[in-house]
Amino acid sequence: MSVVVVPLILPRKPSEKMQAVKILVVDDSPVELHLYGDVLAAAGYTQLFAENGEQALTVLNSESSIVLVLLDVVMPGLNGLAVLKEIRRKKCDVAVIMHTSKNDFEYAQLALRHGTDDYLVKPARSEETLETLRRLIEPILKRKGSAAKQHRVFLSYAREDAPTVKRIVEKLRRNHLTPWLDTTDIVAGEEWMSAIENAISLSVVFIACLSQNSVGKRGIVQRELQLALDARSRLLTQDIYLIQLRLDNCIVPQQLSTIQWIDDFEKDGWKSLLQSIRVGIARRE
Repeated sequence: MSVVVVPLILPRKPSEKMQAVKILVVDDSPVELHLYGDVLAAAGYTQLFAENGEQALTVLNSESSIVLVLLDVVMPGLNGLAVLKEIRRKKCDVAVIMHTSKNDFEYAQLALRHGTDDYLVKPARSEETLETLRRLIEPILKRKGSAAKQHRVFLSYAREDAPTVKRIVEKLRRNHLTPWLDTTDIVAGEEWMSAIENAISLSVVFIACLSQNSVGKRGIVQRELQLALDARSRLLTQDIYLIQLRLDNCIVPQQLSTIQWIDDFEKDGWKSLLQSIRVGIARRE
């Protein structure tokens, strides 16, 4: 089974808050995935699915906006407890609910010791599942919302440079920043240009990833850059907002020629980028 985001078809329009919540369901049983999918879809949540522990960790590494994981205990390969340990080791800011047909008090205690937030025994009632979800999701949304306002970083780039940009994104996450990337942060069903404009308006730093692939290229990259220049024009002169990051030895666009840039390919490129972002955030707080 491939990892997919399921488009929602609901009898009533869910709130924007509910649609923004991404839940990862991990289970090796297609029947269980389908059952949980129906419950979550009816409640208006955006869902991602993984059929084993390895897939679950891959999704978590690529999807920073996941809020909660419904994690099966017994699975081939990495079992639920092993995945839970790895989630807590990496300090992923997600709630975890272990769900299993194993109604064993000692096993539940073991899961709690390893950091699960709750433990549901199959078959869990829909009402019980949703109530548990709401209770655990609310504080994470508040915390993520606060962090996103303070530390959201927008990355503009050409599609050809996606592998390099994704490497930068992972480094930003490891340094407690919140990078926004169109390929992972636009929810299925969203109007993508509106989502991009909103993300730029909420970002405290805009990174223009410049390369021979993007400089002089017409289209969305130029639109994003113009939005960033407009946002910069409303800030103080000493504010650091638009940071140019050259991915290769490209020519800096004329409209950016008065702004100091950083070369990602130089030895201290990453160190300089991180320092600029932190100075920019500090000056805006």
